[in-house]
Amino acid sequence: IATDDGEYDLEPFDQVIQLDQARQETRGERDWLLDSTLDPDLSPFDKTLYLDSDTYVCADVSELFELLDQYDLAVARVPDQPRVAGLPEPWHLYNCGVIAYRDTKPARELLSDWKTRYRSQLENQDRPVDQPAFAQALYHSDVRWFTLPR
Repeated sequence: IATDDGEYDLEPFDQVIQLDQARQETRGERDWLLDSTLDPDLSPFDKTLYLDSDTYVCADVSELFELLDQYDLAVARVPDQPRVAGLPEPWHLYNCGVIAYRDTKPARELLSDWKTRYRSQLENQDRPVDQPAFAQALYHSDVRWFTLPR
């Protein structure tokens, strides 16, 4: 697990990666997480499953790691979302809260490009949204990816 919170029982985890507290900003009346992309150097593993903190795992997810034998990345599309500006149909948003990835050059380049695109788009957003930047980075990448079912 990678976390900035030491208050929880971390005993069940084989390895704990201590993170700095994520940068947040208040816009309107809500606190928004500004550091919501994945750093390519975050995970020390060949295969990583990134889950947002509001994700519940209710069944075996080991098949996601098996997908990474053939693909660099596995991610699900966001249902019923609008098109992504600047990308052709049928490009839509992807769920950045569940990402399985393998430590490959294309995956690292994708994660770096996502972060760059997201940070450049922050100033033009009323509320920080990382999904358009992810879709754009994926579109422009050489990564081999698998689209997960809902």
